[in-house]
Amino acid sequence: MFSEGLALYRAGDVSKAVPLLEPDARAGDAEAAYALGELYLNGDGVGRNLSMSAGWFMRAVDHGHTDAAFKLANAHKLGLGIPQNIEQAFALYRNASSNGSSEAAYALGRIYRLGDGVRRDYPKALKWLRISADEGFAPAEHELGQLYQEGIAVPRDIETAKHWLSEAASKGHAPARFDLARLLLDGDITSRQSGFAILQLSANNGYAPAQRRLAAMYFIKSQGIQTDAIAAYQWI
Repeated sequence: MFSEGLALYRAGDVSKAVPLLEPDARAGDAEAAYALGELYLNGDGVGRNLSMSAGWFMRAVDHGHTDAAFKLANAHKLGLGIPQNIEQAFALYRNASSNGSSEAAYALGRIYRLGDGVRRDYPKALKWLRISADEGFAPAEHELGQLYQEGIAVPRDIETAKHWLSEAASKGHAPARFDLARLLLDGDITSRQSGFAILQLSANNGYAPAQRRLAAMYFIKSQGIQTDAIAAYQWI
C-alpha cells in the first residue's frame, strides 16, 4: 500500500497518493509521515496547513526520520504551525546533525554565528559550520570561506578561504563562485586572470552581482581590464 502511495507521490499524483499515505503514516511508517509533512508544508496538491505538516513531521521523527527532525526543528524555530520553541529546535537540529544532516549542522552554525535566539558564540558556530562543510554542504563551505577571508572568529587565512570558496563554487553555489572571483581579482596577474574567468562564468550564468561587477570593471578600467563601454552596457 505504501509503495503505491509513495510511487504516486513521487510521480506528482498527490490526490491519489494522500489517501494511501495516511493509513501507513498512522501505522508508523516514517517515510509516509514525512511525505505528508512535506505536502502540507508546501501546499503541494493539498491545502497548505502548517499545523498538519508539523504533526506529520512529529510522527516521522518519533520513528527516527532524520529529514523530518530537521523540518520539525525549523517549525519550532520559526513557530510554523506549532508554538515557537528554540530549545526544542536546538534539540532537533542536534538530533538531525548527529544522524548525518549537513543542513541541520549548518543551521546550528548560522544560529550561533548570528546570535539568532541565543547569545552569539563564534567557537560553536565554527564547530557546526565545519561539521557541515566537511560533509560537503556548499552553503557551509561558502560561509567558512567568508570567515577565513574576513578574519572573523579565526585568523585571516586567504588560502583556506580560497579552499572553502572553491569547494562551494565547484558545486555550483553562485554566491561562493562570486566571492571566489572577487578574492582572486585582488591577487597577482595570474590570480586576476582566474578571477576574471570565474566572474564571467558567474555573470553568464545569470548571477546579478557578478553582472554588475563585470559592468563596473569595464566602465572604470578596473584590475587590468581595459575600458569597454559596449561590453559594460551588455551587463547592465
